Amino acid sequence: MVLSFLTRVVSCIAGKRASERRPLRAVQVEVSSHCTRSCAYCPRTVWRERWCGGHLSSDAWQAVRPGLARAEHVHLQGWGEPLLHPGLQAMVRDAKNAGCTVGVTTNGDLLHEAAEELLDQGLDLLSLSIAGARVFNPVLRGGVPFEEMLRRMEAFQERKTRGGHKTTLKVSYLLTRDNAAELVEATEAVARAGADECYVIHLDCVVSASLFDQAVFSSNRLESVRAAFRAAQKAASCQGLPLRLPSLEPEDVLACALNPVAFVFIAQDGRVGPCVNQLFSSAGPWTRWGTRGAQGFEPVVYGRLGRQSLDEIVDSLSRTAFLEPFRRRMQAEQAFLRGVTLPGERVSIRAIEESDAAREALLEANPFPDACSGCPKRWGW
Repeated sequence: MVLSFLTRVVSCIAGKRASERRPLRAVQVEVSSHCTRSCAYCPRTVWRERWCGGHLSSDAWQAVRPGLARAEHVHLQGWGEPLLHPGLQAMVRDAKNAGCTVGVTTNGDLLHEAAEELLDQGLDLLSLSIAGARVFNPVLRGGVPFEEMLRRMEAFQERKTRGGHKTTLKVSYLLTRDNAAELVEATEAVARAGADECYVIHLDCVVSASLFDQAVFSSNRLESVRAAFRAAQKAASCQGLPLRLPSLEPEDVLACALNPVAFVFIAQDGRVGPCVNQLFSSAGPWTRWGTRGAQGFEPVVYGRLGRQSLDEIVDSLSRTAFLEPFRRRMQAEQAFLRGVTLPGERVSIRAIEESDAAREALLEANPFPDACSGCPKRWGW
C-alpha cells in the first residue's frame, strides 16, 4: 500500500534535512495507473468499471524536473505498476541528477527485465510489496504465489551483489485482520531471501465496505494481531532482519504521517495534490470507509502540470490555503513546548496548564481539512 510507505522510508534514506534548499521531504510520482495485477484491496480493482489507466506524459515529467531540486526524496509509485512506464529509468536518472534519493515500489512482475537498468541508474531503494505468505498473498495480490515473490527478491539481491550496487531492498507487508496470522512466516521467509528490511503498513485506503472489515483499525479486538506482532518481532530478531511495525492504537495527531506540508503527490494525469489517497485515476463519486463509516469526498487538487510547473504549483495559493490548518497546528505545538521548556527557569504547574489550554484551543480552531477527516491516517493509522 502506497501511503504509509513514504513516511517510513524517507527518514532512513534521505539523510540530513537541507531544510531551506530542500523544503519537501518527498515528491511522490504516479508514473503509471496501469498495472499487471488486480489486487483485491486496490482502488483500481474495486473501481475497475470507471478506472482510467494511463502513463505520466513526457511533457508532465518535463514540468516536474526543475522542481525536483526542492525534494530530498523522489518516489516513483502510485495506484499502478511503475515498471510498466517505458521512461522509468530516465526518471530515476533525472531525479538522481537533481540530488535526490530515489525509490520505486513494485509488485515484482517485471523486475527481472528492469533490475539491471534500475541498478545501473543508482536507484537508492526498491520496495517489493506483499500481502501475506503462502495463503493470503495469492488471494490478495491477484494470484501471485508467495514463493515466486521470494525468488524475485533473491534474484534481485544476487544481481545487486554481483554488480556492487548499494540499492536497499525492502519488503512492504500490507496488513489485514486475516493475514496477520502469516506475518511470522513472511518475516522469516523474506529474511532468508535476503531482504534488507521489512515494514508493515495498514490497509489505510479503504474504498469498499468489505475491505473495511479487513482493516485492522475497524475493531478494538486486536489480541491476535498483537500476538502476531510479538511473534514476528522475535522471528525478525533471530534472523537479524530489521522489522518495523505500525501502531495499533488511534492517536490524535498534528498532521498525518504523510504530512502535506512536506509532501506532494503527482498523479499520472498531471494533477498535483497532497497525497495518493486524495487523487485517483477514476471517475467519481469517491467514497472511503473509516471509523466513522462511509464518507464521500472531493479530491484536493493544487494544480495541473502542463498548465503550471511543479515549482509554481508548490508555491500556489491553493496549496498554501490547504496547508494553513496544518501549519497552525504545528505552531500550536511549538508554542506549547516553548512555554514549558524555559531554559534555566522553573516552570510552574499553572504555566503548563495555561500553555496546554492555549494549545488545545488552537488545535480545536484549526481542525483537519474536510477532505482528510474520513481518512484513517488522520488518526495515526
